[in-house]
Amino acid sequence: MANKVTALLDGDEYLFKATSAVEKEIQWDDQNHVLYANRNDAWDNFQRLVARAVDETNAADTVLCFSGERPYFREVLFPDYKGGRPTRKPLCYGALRALCAEHYTVREIAALEADDVMGILATKPGKATYVICSQDKDMQTIPCSLFRGFNKEVMLLDETEADRFWLLQTLMGDATDHYPGCPGYGEKTAARWLASDTGPGLPWSWDRVVGAYEKAKLTEEDALLQARLARILRWSDWDSKKKEPILWTP
Repeated sequence: MANKVTALLDGDEYLFKATSAVEKEIQWDDQNHVLYANRNDAWDNFQRLVARAVDETNAADTVLCFSGERPYFREVLFPDYKGGRPTRKPLCYGALRALCAEHYTVREIAALEADDVMGILATKPGKATYVICSQDKDMQTIPCSLFRGFNKEVMLLDETEADRFWLLQTLMGDATDHYPGCPGYGEKTAARWLASDTGPGLPWSWDRVVGAYEKAKLTEEDALLQARLARILRWSDWDSKKKEPILWTP
C-alpha cells in the first residue's frame, strides 16, 4: 500500500491570500477612508484554500509551515535581504495565525522562513511522503513533489533538477527577495551559461557559476554568498541538535 501523502502548505502564503482578499475600503466622506476586514470571511477563505490544496494533491494530512521569529539567517548573512518587501500584514492576519495553531498542525522554526521549514521536512529521511504546496518558484530548488497550483499538476523534482534551478537562482538573483545574483545574468543568459559547461560530470557545475562571477569582476566569495541566499534548506542543511542551518560549502 502506498504511503499516505502529507501536504506541506506555505502558511505565510495561504494566510496572506485569505486575509488580503477580504480587505475592503470605505470612504466616510471626501477626506476619510477606512480599511476593514471581516475575520469570519477571512477564515472561511483560508479553510477553502487549504481544502482545495488537499483535494488537488490527494493528501491525507496537512502541516502548515510558517516563518519563525526574525531575524532570518539570510538577513544575518546579507542585511539587505528582503529589503524591498512591504512590511504590512493584511487585517486579520494575526488573529487567523492564532486560529491556525488551534485547528491545524503547525510548524515553525526561529530564524527560518516557511520555505526552509517545508524544505527540511520534505527531504527528511524516512517513510513519510510529502508534497509541498506553494506558488513560490524558489521551492523548485528542493528535490520534492511540488504543487504550485498551476494546471493542478504536481511536479516531481529530483536532486539534479533541484540543483540546476538553485544554481540558476544563484546567477539570476531574486528581485523579490532583494539579493542581486551575478550582474548581467537574467534567466536566459544564466541558463545558456550553465548549459554550455563542457567539463566532466553534470552539464552545470559550481565551477561554472564561479566562472560567471569572476567574469563579472567578482569573487568566489561573492558567488558563495549568493548561493547560500538562493538555497532553500534541505534536511542535509539543517543541524537538528543545534537548531541552526549548516551553510552550504562547495
